[in-house]
Amino acid sequence: MYGIILLIALSWSMPQDTILPSGGSRFNSTALEYDTIPDSMNMQFMGNWPYGPALHVYVVKNIAFLAAGGVVYILNVSDPYHPVKMSEIKTMGVAARLFYDRGFLYIAGGDIGLDIWNVMNLLSPYEVARYKVDDYAKDVVVEGNYAYLLGDSTLHIIDVSVPVAPVEVGSYYITHYRDFIANRVFVSGNYAYISTYFRLIVLDITNPEEPSEISAFTPVSAWDNKGVFVQDTFAYVADFNSLHILDISDPAHINEVGRYSLPNYNLRDVWVSGIYAYVIAPESLLIIDVSSPSQPRMVMSVHVPIFANSLFLNGNFVFIAANGAGLQVFNISDIRNSEKIETYSAYPTFDRARGIFLQGNYAYVADGYAGLVILDVSDITNPVLVGQYDTPGYAMRVYVSGNYAYVADSYGGLRIIDVSDVTYPREVGHYQTPGYARDVIVVDSIAYVIDSESGLLIFNVSDPSNPVEISSCDIPGETNRLSVYQYCGRNFVFVSTDSGIRQIDISDIHNPRDLGFCYLAGGPTYGLISTTNYNCSRWVIYAAAYDRYALHFHTALVRIEELHPQIWRASDFDRTLDLTIHGGAVVVSDRYAGIIAYRGSGATQEFVIIGYYNTPGYAYSLVATGLYRLYILVADGYGGVQIYRYATENVSENTNTGDGNEFDLNFMSPMQFDIRFAVPSGEMVKLQLFDVSGREVWSGNFGPGVHRVQQNVPSGVYLLKLTGGASSIMRKLLVIKN
Repeated sequence: MYGIILLIALSWSMPQDTILPSGGSRFNSTALEYDTIPDSMNMQFMGNWPYGPALHVYVVKNIAFLAAGGVVYILNVSDPYHPVKMSEIKTMGVAARLFYDRGFLYIAGGDIGLDIWNVMNLLSPYEVARYKVDDYAKDVVVEGNYAYLLGDSTLHIIDVSVPVAPVEVGSYYITHYRDFIANRVFVSGNYAYISTYFRLIVLDITNPEEPSEISAFTPVSAWDNKGVFVQDTFAYVADFNSLHILDISDPAHINEVGRYSLPNYNLRDVWVSGIYAYVIAPESLLIIDVSSPSQPRMVMSVHVPIFANSLFLNGNFVFIAANGAGLQVFNISDIRNSEKIETYSAYPTFDRARGIFLQGNYAYVADGYAGLVILDVSDITNPVLVGQYDTPGYAMRVYVSGNYAYVADSYGGLRIIDVSDVTYPREVGHYQTPGYARDVIVVDSIAYVIDSESGLLIFNVSDPSNPVEISSCDIPGETNRLSVYQYCGRNFVFVSTDSGIRQIDISDIHNPRDLGFCYLAGGPTYGLISTTNYNCSRWVIYAAAYDRYALHFHTALVRIEELHPQIWRASDFDRTLDLTIHGGAVVVSDRYAGIIAYRGSGATQEFVIIGYYNTPGYAYSLVATGLYRLYILVADGYGGVQIYRYATENVSENTNTGDGNEFDLNFMSPMQFDIRFAVPSGEMVKLQLFDVSGREVWSGNFGPGVHRVQQNVPSGVYLLKLTGGASSIMRKLLVIKN
């Protein structure tokens, strides 16, 4: 009933799923809203602003569920051109795909697994269960009493006959080397069709407890299969270059009967209705006549803004989730007349959070195609949107100085925005750089900009309405980040490039001088920060580089003194994109691995990991703040802005892989822990705390409802036991106080 969780030494105890009431009754959803932690040590989730790009849309009659980052908008689309928001769902993960069934919305939630919401009252949806799997949940289909949840490498078959108590009954692990990674699942009758990187796998799911592979087919020249759709005796598979039409009349013996080649279109999804296949590429809706499966032919191609991710056909309308362009709607009532295909940008969304800057109570976010986003973070647990300015390009980084925000806007160049009134940001000046503006720092009315074509550009911005280029310094290769610092009366810029770090003397800003290059073999350097000691005897750069030629990405944290690099810490994480130093800790954002905190240890200053958190999106950038507690704000790509606190107690727990019926643990201060849990209606439970000798330290009895218990405990090992009816669970805790 309750599941079991083991807590391991040397990490921070994080909240987990609250015990859910039976029968679908309402419970304290606020307590559950941010509970499941995918993977963490010594980092506590505090709050988030999870708004991001449109990833998926699911339409039921006149209601559209639009997944955008970690948020699902519930829209009334009675008038498809003018959707009206009824409510929204905030998840803790990234809402990758959606499926609606009999009043419940099933969300493939990335690292948090399967997230189930009761949406019978569209104005007031509430969460009823989560089911964590050891995989990244990227697609979900519900058929009958079962949810088919697809991860990167496993199809999980979960009994959802009682949605508040999901139970996994079967699974299929994808092992063939040519499958590489699973992408989509389609269920038809007794078969599940899974598109993987190179193949289409067919599983017999007649017995959900024992799914079995009956065939696996590699379409001609297939590469990066994404969408799969089954209609009658044909399966339609969209890959990077083609739409493949497969005869599945005998699922054990699949044959490719037709193919429509679209070289380099990077097809993303497919939907088939009648004689037409609707296929989306990043900037196109393609309509293909498949009435003759062996000879498919193009009917028309319609432009889609930005990047189309998925589509859903409902009557005469095609709904497309188009990344930062939000929800796009196409009227296809007159399908043979391309001039009458009406296109509407129906509902805007935000985009991927790429850069972040903290000043006072406000976080300024470079939000891709959504431009500059301003959040009030005075309540760190509840960031609130207060302002936005849609820049013309793609906002990558932001720096705030005084009343102005300076945005490196990619092909939009440098944009200067007046933020004296955060509720009404307005552009006052700009400079169109020759290439893509990637980073910006402002010091004493001088703006330093990294541009993809011109290297380092230096501007006088004493008059923000009229930035004047002072000088430039060409930098070979691809530039990524910059750092400005002063060393013994001289000014310098460090620039991270595709192979190392370049140092530029800017003491005379009219004549910047390239002083040297620190080569870091393997691949690009991204994160970059510089420091110097007080007696001017040496300076140190902290940087992160990764080896793009390795079989797996290999990231190294590098300490460089006087341009002599030393590898401090190497890891097999994906790619470190940013880093900062705060309170003696070096904290890095690592694209897929999230945030990682390091600290020097011993005379050799060897770096050791002291904390990490696997964020739900792509950890592009971060800032740190706090005098007595370290708070980390992360620009997390699809995950919006995520906020964490580095903990002072070392307690860890593994992730929930049970039935979702867990209680929370949340350690609020070094002198106590706060046990939070809920008891179903009609139940009584006993909670007991034992020390390592088996002596009962504390106990209490609790009836139905949500409860919190605070107890002061000294350092040591403890056992926590929860007993209810015939079921009981026990958890091991290790508390270490500094």
